[in-house]
Amino acid sequence: RSARDRWYAAFIATITTTQIFDAFFWSIRIEGTQTLACSPASFAGALTLDAGVWNALLSRFVLPPIFFAQLLVISAFPSKAHTSFRRLYRTLVCLATLVPMAVVGCTTILQGRTEHNLGGGVFPLPSLVWGGTAPSLSVLALGLAAGALGVVLFARPHTVWVAILALGGLNLCLLQLIDGNVVLISKLCFWCILLSLLFAAEPLWLPSAAAGSRPSIKAERWPARGVVGLLLAAIGALLLALTFAPAGAGNGARGVAFGVGPARRS
Repeated sequence: RSARDRWYAAFIATITTTQIFDAFFWSIRIEGTQTLACSPASFAGALTLDAGVWNALLSRFVLPPIFFAQLLVISAFPSKAHTSFRRLYRTLVCLATLVPMAVVGCTTILQGRTEHNLGGGVFPLPSLVWGGTAPSLSVLALGLAAGALGVVLFARPHTVWVAILALGGLNLCLLQLIDGNVVLISKLCFWCILLSLLFAAEPLWLPSAAAGSRPSIKAERWPARGVVGLLLAAIGALLLALTFAPAGAGNGARGVAFGVGPARRS
């Protein structure tokens, strides 16, 4: 039994929970169309919570906190590394959660990639767009850097954060290859499957855990390897953005909006 098992379970749970919402969103697709029920106009005072109202409520007020909870779980990694910085990290995460809650709308289905300047991979499938808006590449890179910073600072021994970040990079590469883009946040949840395999195989890549030894705990300082790893992660995210950004995509910080047309009731 690893000292990190409970953390592994909590981290995967924050990712798999979003899949429950995905199942709901697909279930409210209007029959015969690629459109989800959406009733943002009725959401302020509707007496009946139909599927369209639930779409607006869940997309705006429930899904963002659950998604950002992944960063809060990262800050709870079972080590004594940088404990004094964790409260500030959590505060910043909570403040960042308010941004999508203020700007997003109903979740939609991506119907066409060309008109939104999104490339197509070898096997692109219809995609959910949480909140009806995909982040720009610069915003996505900022979010990935925030997660990478938490993993580098709090995860010990260093083998753990190296393995997690390496797998995250593999996930982005697979998404770019298969789907043709990395800005559709709902697709990032494929990472959960990869992480499940990684965590289950911990005795293979971290033999000390299998032997029952206590996890290595470093002094509360900025380790040189951690700083180098963070810089490499940031450079990798920048190169990924510059390499795969289609012409006209990701300009500015507002992201790509996917309009849903008039409000609909299911």
